[in-house]
Amino acid sequence: MRRRQFLNEFLMALGAKQIHWKSETDTSISGVVFYEVNDPEEYQEFIWHAKESESPSAEVTNLAQLIKEHSLLSIDKIKVSRCDLRKLYSKKIGRIVSESEFLVYLETLFSIEVSMVDEGSETDVYFIHE
Repeated sequence: MRRRQFLNEFLMALGAKQIHWKSETDTSISGVVFYEVNDPEEYQEFIWHAKESESPSAEVTNLAQLIKEHSLLSIDKIKVSRCDLRKLYSKKIGRIVSESEFLVYLETLFSIEVSMVDEGSETDVYFIHE
């Protein structure tokens, strides 16, 4: 369940409008991202090779959600400074988050790659970076 929650925030931050889930196994989760709800041709299949137990923490999911809610990405690059992002995150969760604590969440988010699948092959990856 945490994998789906995280992927929903992560992929929506990257421009997904809708996600259709295809398969969940112990070691992966896959589906289809739709970029335009009314245009079924605008889609991308994906697979994330991660166990449920390897899902990011709630804090990292909240960070992805914040990026989505404030449209803070230009394609896959964060548009605001790390300092501004930490301030927004602190405001979202209702407490001041230290720079070192925030860095752990941010680096975890930056480490995640979700494979894009074209014609059955993993061809590229979704990721977020500075």
